[in-house]
Amino acid sequence: MTMLPLSMAEARRMGPARILDWASAEDGPNPAALPKPEAKSRADYIEMILAGGFPEIRNLDAPQRRRRYRDYIDSVVERDVADVLKIRKSDTMRRLIDQLAARVGNELNVESLNRQFNGVQRKTIETYMDILTKLSLLKRLPAWTSGETGRDIRHPKVHLVDTGIASALRSMNSQSFNIDANPTALGGLFENFVHNELAKSLPFQKQEWRLYHWRYDKGREIDIIAEADRTIIGFEMKTSTLVEEDDFRHLRWFRDDGPGKTWNVIGIIVYMGDRLLSFGKNMFALPLSAFWSFPA
Repeated sequence: MTMLPLSMAEARRMGPARILDWASAEDGPNPAALPKPEAKSRADYIEMILAGGFPEIRNLDAPQRRRRYRDYIDSVVERDVADVLKIRKSDTMRRLIDQLAARVGNELNVESLNRQFNGVQRKTIETYMDILTKLSLLKRLPAWTSGETGRDIRHPKVHLVDTGIASALRSMNSQSFNIDANPTALGGLFENFVHNELAKSLPFQKQEWRLYHWRYDKGREIDIIAEADRTIIGFEMKTSTLVEEDDFRHLRWFRDDGPGKTWNVIGIIVYMGDRLLSFGKNMFALPLSAFWSFPA
């Protein structure tokens, strides 16, 4: 039995996040049918991402929490990995996890990753990643393809099972995301967080959904795509408290001119604000707290 860290709905004793059911309703997504999201500040959201979902760790103070998460990874390498395969270089496995933590929310290029390990064969790195996947520590989000050869980029994206782990391995705290900090660091963690919340919600939806990401060779991309029964729900992440019309440009192109033309496409931007916003037919901005707004 795979025991994943808590979803935020579980941690806050709310019902499962049925956002996919809401978005794919027969009559279309109705804003009035979505429970009112909890009002949270950007700082609140960041703290949730840093805390992660391990029940015995998430409520500790920040320094102790980081130590516990790093100790957990050390125990995975020393004990759990050995149950799957006897590895010759545990230090390589530990460094690999650190490298993956730095790449969450990004496409996985194994050749580029392998260059970080002098003297280690690419096959070894691929084997180690397979082990981490079997242990449910690493999640690879496959690319959604439309069949238009040469246009869709087919590298999977990397996500770790918990953003608390990823943050601890990168020694990140709330000050890491001040206004003058590198915005891409938070973007990857935020995307990882939303992916994990969506993945944990899948068993509770009426339909069987599959998760992907999509990127076009002309720079257009959608962070997460949920697909079921000729319906696509595209999710873009924005680490801001404001959403603008232009933020939907990739979702609109995908729906109107791209490979989603023959699909029923709903576009959602998940952001760090506190209100549900509508941007035209089947285009919405949802606060992150929508994932724990459904009653138990």
